[in-house]
Amino acid sequence: MKKSIFIPLLLSLPISVMGIYAPVPDFEQGQTIILSLDVGGYYDTNIFGSPGVALAQEEESFVFQISPRAKFNLSLTEQSFIEVHYDLETQVFTDRPLSDDTLYNHEFFVKYSHTITEGVDFFITEELDLVDNPASTVVTGGQADQSYDANNFGFRIDAQVNETFQISGKYQNYRVQYDRTGLNSAGTSNIAELLDRQDNTIGVEARITSSERVSWTGEIRARDVNYDNDDANGSAGVGLLGVGDGVDDAKDNDSVFYIIGVDYKMNENTDVMVHAGAQDRDRTGVATSDSSFFYGDISVVNRYAENSHVTIGAQYDVKEPDDTATFLDAEAYSIFVNFQHALSGKTFITGSVTYEDAAFNARAGFTDIDEESVRFGLGLTYNVSEQLTLLFNYDYDNKSSDTPKREEDRSRFGVQARYAFGI
Repeated sequence: MKKSIFIPLLLSLPISVMGIYAPVPDFEQGQTIILSLDVGGYYDTNIFGSPGVALAQEEESFVFQISPRAKFNLSLTEQSFIEVHYDLETQVFTDRPLSDDTLYNHEFFVKYSHTITEGVDFFITEELDLVDNPASTVVTGGQADQSYDANNFGFRIDAQVNETFQISGKYQNYRVQYDRTGLNSAGTSNIAELLDRQDNTIGVEARITSSERVSWTGEIRARDVNYDNDDANGSAGVGLLGVGDGVDDAKDNDSVFYIIGVDYKMNENTDVMVHAGAQDRDRTGVATSDSSFFYGDISVVNRYAENSHVTIGAQYDVKEPDDTATFLDAEAYSIFVNFQHALSGKTFITGSVTYEDAAFNARAGFTDIDEESVRFGLGLTYNVSEQLTLLFNYDYDNKSSDTPKREEDRSRFGVQARYAFGI
C-alpha cells in the first residue's frame, strides 16, 4: 500500500508499486487468523521511474499480480497481545527489458503489546521487507535494479503518571541494504555503495492534558545516520563518478530535535494537531558541518460521516538525499490530503494527494537545486460480500527538477479482486 506518512521518525520505503486504497472489512475485526488472496493486474507507463532522457528512457508494461496474505492476532494473556502478518506479492511483467520479468516483494510484520502494570504499557514492532520492485525509485546513477532489504525495529513505553501527565520513551532502528549486483547507467557502481545505511532514533516525550479538549506535548529526539560507505562518491574506483574522493564520514550525520506541540479536539468529529521546533544537524566531515533547521507539522482530521473521514496536513523537515555524491540533504515542505468517503454500505472511494517542494543543499563543487513532486492515488472499493472485494486503483507520480535527469512522470491503472476469510 502506498501511504502518506505525516510525522515519520525515519524514512519509510513502501514495497507495493500499485497503491491499494481500501478500508478494513468489518469481518476481520476480532478474528484470530485472516487469510486472503489478491489477484489482478495493473498497467504502468514507466516501470523504472525513468526521466525519459538519454540512456534512461521510459519503459511501459502490463503487470499481473497475485498476493497471498496471512494475519494472526492473539491475546497471549490478559496483559499481552501479539499481531503478525506476512504478505507475498508476485508481479509478472509482460515487458521488462534487460531485467527479470517476475519479481517478488515480501513483508513480514510483528507487533507485541504488553501492560506491565496499570498505566504502564510497552510496544515492540519489527518489520522486514525484501523488495524486488520498489514503489518509488531513487535517482542516483540511473540503476534499473533497485531491489533492497530493509529492517525496521521499534520500541515504545508509555507511563501514565497521573490523570493529566504521561511520559513516553521510544527507540527506532532502520536498516536498508540495496542489491549490489546491478550497475548504474554509466556502468561505474551500484547504489548500495552510496545509499546503504543505518538510522537510529531515540526520544523522550511528555504529555500534559490541560482540559478535556487540549493536551500539550514536549519532545527531545536524537537521530544518528551511519552510511556503510562514508566516502561521498563511494569506494575508490567504483563511485558514482568513477573515483572515490577519499573523504571518510562525508555522509554520516547526527540530529537533535526539540519539539513542542498541542492537540486540540474542536468537537466530537474534528481534531487538530500542531508541532513545531528546531533540528540541530551535525553533518560529519563537512567544513560547515553544524546547521539548525526549523521543524513543523500540522494536521486536521475530520470524521464527517459514518465510515467517511478526511485528513489535511503540512510538514517542514530535512531529509536524506537520494544522491549522496552531489547533495548533503534536502529541506522539504509538503502538504497532503487523505480521505475515505462511503458512497454506500458496500462502496467506498479512498485516496491520497501529496505535494512536496524540496531544496537540495549541494556539496562543495556542485549546485543547489529545487524540485517539486506530486503523488496522487485514487481507489474505488466494492464489497461484494464480507469475504469478496473488488478494487480499482489509479496512481500518478510527477517530479519536476532543475536537473532534467531527476524528473519523472508515471501513471498506473489497476484492478484487483480480493477474497478473505477468518479462522
